[in-house]
Amino acid sequence: MRYNQEIYRKAEKELENRRENAKALASLHREEVIERCPELTVIEEQMKSAVTDATALLGKRENVEQALSILQRQNLQAQKDREELLRISDFPADYLEPQYECPLCDDKGYTEGRYCICHIDLLRKYAYEELSKTAPLAKCTFDNFDLNFYPIEKNPDTGVSTRDWMKTVLSYCTKYAETFSLDSNNMHFCGRTGLGKTHLSLAIANVVTKKGFNVIYVSAPNMLRRLEREHFSRYSDETSEDFYLDCDLLIIDDLGTEFKTSFSETALYSIINERLLSGSPVIINSNLSVEELDERYGERLASRIGSYDLVTFKGSDVRQLKENKGL
Repeated sequence: MRYNQEIYRKAEKELENRRENAKALASLHREEVIERCPELTVIEEQMKSAVTDATALLGKRENVEQALSILQRQNLQAQKDREELLRISDFPADYLEPQYECPLCDDKGYTEGRYCICHIDLLRKYAYEELSKTAPLAKCTFDNFDLNFYPIEKNPDTGVSTRDWMKTVLSYCTKYAETFSLDSNNMHFCGRTGLGKTHLSLAIANVVTKKGFNVIYVSAPNMLRRLEREHFSRYSDETSEDFYLDCDLLIIDDLGTEFKTSFSETALYSIINERLLSGSPVIINSNLSVEELDERYGERLASRIGSYDLVTFKGSDVRQLKENKGL
């Protein structure tokens, strides 16, 4: 699972803050205990002295094991004295220890050489927040995808109603999200404006992001505009092509509405082709059919998108229906 550097930075900063807060609280607890029990400082000096003496003996060869054994007993006794002092003063036994939020890694973020679950949870949290900046994730879920806006009357030629068709589409997208992996198929959401393509692609992003995958959602015009500025500006801080190549799932919305230039065609082909070669999943939303994509972009790009799973959206403009009902 791959995230951009800003997400990693935020997660590491949060872990650092947790460690510092735990240590700061432990320091306040120590001051509180010393105020009531000044003898704690004597015990702590004994513990420090034992450690210092043990370190000094490491460079000597004579009777090292015996000396270390004595120092170990002294240190253990000092620890017991401290525990007893806390007990008779009605302090918890661990009152002087930093109380980390994660007992598995002490808020370091790693355990046994791997990301701790607390670190993974933070990466998921910040990935979701980052995606929410550019997409209304909270408003687009599978649960609030309302099939009632799709006609229930059956098509006389197929015997299938638009509502039943879209129910199948909803089920397909739900399963895709629930079983998503880095080997998942590419999908081409095709249909007229306002039929739910954006809603269901964001619902997928919602679930997939919470599973810990890095999802980039972007409209084709915005993606290509950023890439063009990055390419032609000498000091640009715009997003590079790698940003769209390195994520776990790339969702491109409104393909076909971008301003067409030789650069945009080349950049779009490069991203689609590179992700296809690497097996990295892509979801494309477009009002254009495969034939119309061929007319607009040529066979080279259209054939690659044509290899995607085609998911056709049917019905009337749901957004317009909602506006008419004041929703």
